[in-house]
Amino acid sequence: ITHPGQEPVTLRAIDEQWNIVSPVSYPAKVPSVESMLAVLAEIQIVRRVAAQSKPPHRLGADGRVLVKAWTRDGAELAFAVGASKREETFVQRVGEEQVYAVLGSCRRFFDLSLEQLRAPAITNFDVATVEAVRFVNEWGTLDMVPSADDATRFVQASPSIPNFNSERASKNVAVLAALFAKGFVDPPIDVPATGLFREDTPRAQVSFRGVAEPLTVFIGARTTHGRLHLRTSASEQIYLVSAHLGSSLMPRSEHFARTDKEMLPLQEDREPQ
Repeated sequence: ITHPGQEPVTLRAIDEQWNIVSPVSYPAKVPSVESMLAVLAEIQIVRRVAAQSKPPHRLGADGRVLVKAWTRDGAELAFAVGASKREETFVQRVGEEQVYAVLGSCRRFFDLSLEQLRAPAITNFDVATVEAVRFVNEWGTLDMVPSADDATRFVQASPSIPNFNSERASKNVAVLAALFAKGFVDPPIDVPATGLFREDTPRAQVSFRGVAEPLTVFIGARTTHGRLHLRTSASEQIYLVSAHLGSSLMPRSEHFARTDKEMLPLQEDREPQ
């Protein structure tokens, strides 16, 4: 897929998994790829478009999206995608002058940037498989473990915080389990600006039952656009995530302490009626 003024983006199915192979190597966003494949499989020409002095089809070099597709047996399809109008889209085979209108508004499926084509998932694990979580940041170290009676509810590893808020702790672990990227940082990288490679970089370490190596999530500096740099021990990729996740990824002990007054309604709810 080639957009005006940009490097081509090449996707390839490898072992039944779609990946971006150029200009970066990264898993592709499956729903986006499937939508493009559906268009290619069902494309239907509805009419030929007559030549016009001021064509509205946006098939010039500065407006079209070039698409090339190859089948497993080597057949190639190459065409340009122009403007879409409600129920039709203008296309043109590469090397031909004839413009066609095809059924459906399908330009939007190909009009995706490299960032939009990348799989956004950073982490994806079941919180019930977690053995322990350790948060380390400038406010100290906080250790959490699953509750003895509920593997998805997290409590403090050693009681030190009064009236510990396990509901909030469980939400923090749930955030770690399903992190999504809002952007990506690729080479060349201004390493100091990321804040990800210092000895005191804030981190969350997740240990899993039956797994030797823990997963570590490093939380870096905020960008000028209000996002946080982030990386994990499972990948060299640097991500950008929403800054509002900061309090969940870098919690303080006082976030989990509740006063006796706050605990009264909870105790009343637990008392038999």
